[in-house]
Amino acid sequence: MEHGLVVDRKGALALAVHFVLRHTLVGRSIYALGGDAEAARRVGFDLRRTTFFVYGAAGALAGFAGLLHGGMIWLANPRDFAGLELDVIAAVVLGGASIFGGRGSVLGTLLGVFMLVMVNNSLIIMKIDTTWQRVVVGAIVIVATAMTAWRDRKRRI
Repeated sequence: MEHGLVVDRKGALALAVHFVLRHTLVGRSIYALGGDAEAARRVGFDLRRTTFFVYGAAGALAGFAGLLHGGMIWLANPRDFAGLELDVIAAVVLGGASIFGGRGSVLGTLLGVFMLVMVNNSLIIMKIDTTWQRVVVGAIVIVATAMTAWRDRKRRI
């Protein structure tokens, strides 16, 4: 019962972030800042305020995630998620976000997480060693980043 409540909170939080990014001026300024800071400044966005909002929201979301994690297992170990940075980057890039900025969505990120979990679980079922699982995730990041760069270059031409 508790785990269902946690999933509901995460889903509600994802919907709230999606709404902020897609339907508010702050969300538009975040995408503009990620795409090109100078262009965003020239259009009239307050970059200091946007940057403050982004760092504040990221810190609040990280704190909320820590509270959820600590509440689910009744223990808070600061090394629980050490080394998962590559997985996060892989999930976001698989979801269609551009590493170069200005492009991405919450739904795409959720789909990227789903695809990455499926790949990792499939590798576990096939009894692939953990080291090779990391190699596969790294290869996915390289391929997805190359495809994103190719897509962005093709749109510029």
